[in-house]
Amino acid sequence: EQRVKFLKGCSLFGSLEEGELLQVAELLETEDFTRDEAVIEQGETDDKMFIVLHGEAVACIRGQEGEVEVKQYGSGDYFGEIALLLGEPRKASVYAVSETLRVLYIDRERFRRVLGPIENILKRSIDLYTNYQDA
Repeated sequence: EQRVKFLKGCSLFGSLEEGELLQVAELLETEDFTRDEAVIEQGETDDKMFIVLHGEAVACIRGQEGEVEVKQYGSGDYFGEIALLLGEPRKASVYAVSETLRVLYIDRERFRRVLGPIENILKRSIDLYTNYQDA
């Protein structure tokens, strides 16, 4: 399937075997956004992680100076793993910046059922975000 091939190319899923990739592909949902539309908003509570299928998005953190862009996302990049793993409020807002943004997403319950092996990979990446909190 085309989705399995896409997932294989994502660094996050590189360690999964074909059967695991098939399971993941079946559980992922698709959602489309248009330019400037918020995929997630800082402070909201949610339990979904998103993977960019195609299009581009940016993460912005609201601070004293207004919103500051802290990260850009393209095909194969993922975001939302902090809320998925820890259940904490969103640390940033993510907006579509291309005409159309198509994402795949998975919620906590489905993630835990199938993706236990990559939970540690995601937890390591959370440390990278501590640099953005002073934006």
